[in-house]
Amino acid sequence: MLRQTFDVLTQGWIPVIDTSGQQKLLGIRDTLLQAHELREISDESPLKEYAIYRFLSVFLMDAIRPEDVVAIDELLETGEFDVEVLDDYISQCKSEGVSFDLFDAERPFMQAPFCAEWDKVRKPASTLDYTVPNGNNHTHFFHEDNASIALPYGEAMRLLLAAQLFCTAGAQGYPSGVNGAPPYFTLIRGENLFQTLVYSMISIDQPRDFDSMPVLWRNEMVIEPKKQVIKISWLYGMQFPTRRILLIPDEKTETVKEIYFSQGLNYTAVESWTDPHVTYRKNKDGWFPWRPNHEKAIWRNLHDLIGTNKSLIVTQYIQDLEHTLESQYIPLTIYGVQTNNANYLTAIRQDFDIPEVIFQNQDCVQHIEWDIKWAEETASALRKVLTHEELPPQNAAQAEAEFYDACGTALLELCKQDLAVEQPDFKECRRKWIEEVIEPEAKAALNRAMQRSQLRGKAMMEVTYKQGILFAALKKIREENQKGE
Repeated sequence: MLRQTFDVLTQGWIPVIDTSGQQKLLGIRDTLLQAHELREISDESPLKEYAIYRFLSVFLMDAIRPEDVVAIDELLETGEFDVEVLDDYISQCKSEGVSFDLFDAERPFMQAPFCAEWDKVRKPASTLDYTVPNGNNHTHFFHEDNASIALPYGEAMRLLLAAQLFCTAGAQGYPSGVNGAPPYFTLIRGENLFQTLVYSMISIDQPRDFDSMPVLWRNEMVIEPKKQVIKISWLYGMQFPTRRILLIPDEKTETVKEIYFSQGLNYTAVESWTDPHVTYRKNKDGWFPWRPNHEKAIWRNLHDLIGTNKSLIVTQYIQDLEHTLESQYIPLTIYGVQTNNANYLTAIRQDFDIPEVIFQNQDCVQHIEWDIKWAEETASALRKVLTHEELPPQNAAQAEAEFYDACGTALLELCKQDLAVEQPDFKECRRKWIEEVIEPEAKAALNRAMQRSQLRGKAMMEVTYKQGILFAALKKIREENQKGE
């Protein structure tokens, strides 16, 4: 019987949408050569979608090796990827012994070849899919037998990329990735896939080591379980093998039903890694990646997303690249996954169109930070009012969520209208935020919560009396605003 093969260069596994809206699956080579004729990569899973974008951007960085941002700018001007450059790179990889076959016996692409010492127990292929209950991931509405799940080869490749990128610390000493727990990742959406991928690239002249450790598929270092690594290059780190993974093809069904899956390399210098697609935040302990928090919507960190700690690719786009986008907005897509220790909760994909002028005005960033601070103080007061032994906790949670939803929508609208000018009237912006958003939305959320509560007698009197907490918080905000004027 012939050995199973799947060539990721030529066989379809990347889900793309072309400019006419048609969906299709392409291999790496066709995806890149047709990128200027494709709209985007599109997968039902945000984790797989971003993992493919990231993989392709790293592939291009290694193939094209832009010397500086001028070279990236010149690449943008060409409008498409050069077939000779890509084919020369593919030939170079093959001359070095790289195989683009998922099931190559010696060098299976993006995997660890079989080792009897370490690969002893086969696991269901569903282990790759963090949305499927496995181990600490509890079963809620998923009741399929994990052992019965069979992955088409292309799906297995997509999950392979996502499993490495979005892994978190697990039991038995399983480490998390180079960013620690998975952070939010940022992409700039171009007018086509070509632009999106170029915007995601970084150049050789950046301060971090670019490729003294070659990219994973060109790197012959053994993926030894638990081996500590204290220094990595940018290209290797962006596709770091935190897990030892080997896909096992089922020859009868031409699917993957089982895999070898265990601890991979352990990067021990997470605090020194700076990811070019990640926004960073600062607290009393230093800098750390911006990570999802199920209690905190993305807009509540908007000042970080657009401030001095924004991702390197966004900074590069604003400061150094000739913009090919006709819009005055910077279209960002944020990807992430909400985790709780080793548990995976919610995958996130959210688009933001933010006026470019805001990124270049630190007064706008500071103004937004104050708007968010006032919204959070008001929400805290609202929750305190509705915290009572005769009120179900979800009543307060619902009121807070309603208030935050209204504030999030209003803040983004404020960015697009009142702040998207050369000289914003910050005094008027603050007045509108307080008088037209904070106060009326908080009171409306409180009234709806009171109507739902069905309280009577003493309990109603107690909650009504506590409304003073909210009014005091609003008064304090108005006073802070007056002082700021």
